[in-house]
Amino acid sequence: MWTRINEKGVSNEYAQTLVSRTDSMLLNLTNYRLYDELRCRRKDGLRYKEKRLVVPPSR
Repeated sequence: MWTRINEKGVSNEYAQTLVSRTDSMLLNLTNYRLYDELRCRRKDGLRYKEKRLVVPPSR
């Protein structure tokens, strides 16, 4: 969402809508193997949420 907000002419509401659509499509395509992980940057301690895809081990 951060990338879209910093572009000229893109509103905050539209950026949130795009993120929501992308998340739901990714969940659908990956059969709900996405999860959120709360991360923290070492430099300034900023906390942010990150999406991760769980890939099963190959057999």
